[in-house]
Amino acid sequence: MLKTPRAFKYKKSHKVRLKNIVSKNYVLQDSVQLGVVALKSLESGRITPNHINCCRQLLNKSLKKYSQIRFAIFPHTPVTKKPLEIRMGKGKGAVDRWVFNVFSGNTIVEIEGNNLALIKKGLNAIRNKLPIKTQIVYEI
Repeated sequence: MLKTPRAFKYKKSHKVRLKNIVSKNYVLQDSVQLGVVALKSLESGRITPNHINCCRQLLNKSLKKYSQIRFAIFPHTPVTKKPLEIRMGKGKGAVDRWVFNVFSGNTIVEIEGNNLALIKKGLNAIRNKLPIKTQIVYEI
């Protein structure tokens, strides 16, 4: 099921400029907080609910009940789009989809489990599905 926020303060928001800068709390994001292994972004971009759902399904299929998966991201930014064949003007379009704006250094997924080889294999499969470059980070 695609994820969307239940309630939000404003229906539409400004477009965020996704610079390839390190997120503000880079020191906190550098280490794994809840799990053993994490997937960290190396560049900025947008992740849609379809990406998150695909990654969740892939991890559940590969890891089964051997480990616990925690996604640190949620799509809460609305992206608007005007209908096709509509003239310019007449205000901003309706909300088309929801995305999560990822900055470099953000943690995407944290996994807690015993079998590191299986977890690494699952995270490598996810890396191919995501539209941004990522890196696997281990607990120190």
